[in-house]
Amino acid sequence: MNESHIAVNYIKALQDITLEKIIVLYLDEQDGVIFTTFHTWSTEGREIYPQQISSVAIKIKANKVVIIHDQPSGVIMPTKKDKQFATNILSSLRANGLTFKDYIINAGENSYYSMADNRSLTRES
Repeated sequence: MNESHIAVNYIKALQDITLEKIIVLYLDEQDGVIFTTFHTWSTEGREIYPQQISSVAIKIKANKVVIIHDQPSGVIMPTKKDKQFATNILSSLRANGLTFKDYIINAGENSYYSMADNRSLTRES
């Protein structure tokens, strides 16, 4: 069974994807969501950086992180920018002893792409 269903089911309640944004889910050891943050994502740049994600995770004692990229355009395939962002997050989290569970591109209506499920993200289980 794919692990992305946990995050996808969680965000169904947040299904306003009229804006492109990044949702960060901070998880405990049992994959329970203990904290959520929302950040803008635009062509001009994003308001969140990998080290910020690691810092928050450490501060709230989260063990794992899932990134959800809401994509109002409906395009679910990761771009070069998505892949680079995911790689940077993975490096930052690993350097701090944390696990990066998944990077999910969500286009709504059960249309999503999970880097973990598609093995395009090297992750720790």
